[in-house]
Amino acid sequence: MDHPDKSTKTTHFLIGAAIATLFLCTGCSTPEDATTTPSLEKEIQIISKGLEDPGPMVMDRRGNLYVIHHEKERKDKGRIVMISPDGSRTILAEELNHPGALAIDHKGWIFFSERKTGTLGCIRPDGTPLLIAEGLQDPTGITLNRDGDILVACRDEGKIIKISRSGSCLLSTKESINSNQ
Repeated sequence: MDHPDKSTKTTHFLIGAAIATLFLCTGCSTPEDATTTPSLEKEIQIISKGLEDPGPMVMDRRGNLYVIHHEKERKDKGRIVMISPDGSRTILAEELNHPGALAIDHKGWIFFSERKTGTLGCIRPDGTPLLIAEGLQDPTGITLNRDGDILVACRDEGKIIKISRSGSCLLSTKESINSNQ
């Protein structure tokens, strides 16, 4: 087996360093730019102000941003607000019991958890709320897999559960979800 000599190792190192430098300095206009930290001042934009205590967020395909925010005076209560690309706001749900997580599917169904009540709910695209599951122990995270199943992290139990989607409805639900909506 051949072992590379020092000059081959040095050449590989220098080529790797050159590639890394090119990668890191893409967009650099002068050699000085390569050694300075880029400023993000030009990149930061305030999308919305005045939310009391913003938390988890998701964005749909149309650019609407959905945000959970808690009331300042009553931290255990919260709401889900939609912020449109033009900055206008719509309250989608209020008086939620310590909302903890948000997720959205490709059809626009917004899923949310209420940590204090141990429930998982959703808001249909037409605005209709729906209870999906209850009895969860501190549901703090939600995501969807490629099949549309809902994965819920339950902090108190130290586990992640899956609520399966089958055809036109979710299994283990209080009410089925029609996939045509």
